[in-house]
Amino acid sequence: MQASPSTRTIGKWWLFMAKVKMKAWKSVGKRTPRGQRVPKAGCKSPPAPDWVKKSRHAAPRDSRLQQIHRLQRSAEISLHEMPFLKLTKKVACNFEKNLRFQSPAVLALKEVCQAYLLGLFEDWNLCALHANRATIIASDVHLARCLRGERI
Repeated sequence: MQASPSTRTIGKWWLFMAKVKMKAWKSVGKRTPRGQRVPKAGCKSPPAPDWVKKSRHAAPRDSRLQQIHRLQRSAEISLHEMPFLKLTKKVACNFEKNLRFQSPAVLALKEVCQAYLLGLFEDWNLCALHANRATIIASDVHLARCLRGERI
């Protein structure tokens, strides 16, 4: 004798309940959302709620790009003060001992050195672009300095 459907479901009523498409959420901050409907296939996903926290950390490549753009926009000197001063004193020590430098003189030297280095980098980049490359190699450095008429 078979059991009727009503007697069969008495013990396991939870097997035959309607399935609801709800998405489980993790709690974010103090709010604990109840859930949200899962979008149907082929439909656009709903926009993220306003209270969901977004990550404020940039990827390392993004921070490097931001630093490059910031340095390109700025007109300030990008060489660091103390390493440049130590190098200047070391080079000047070869000519005469116990030389002292005023701060405006060091700033002028930094500006001149930065202008020279930027010009060199531009020439190196042009040499690399002429060879259909994006990377600077030693032969670009050699060629740029020869074209400038500098001793190597």
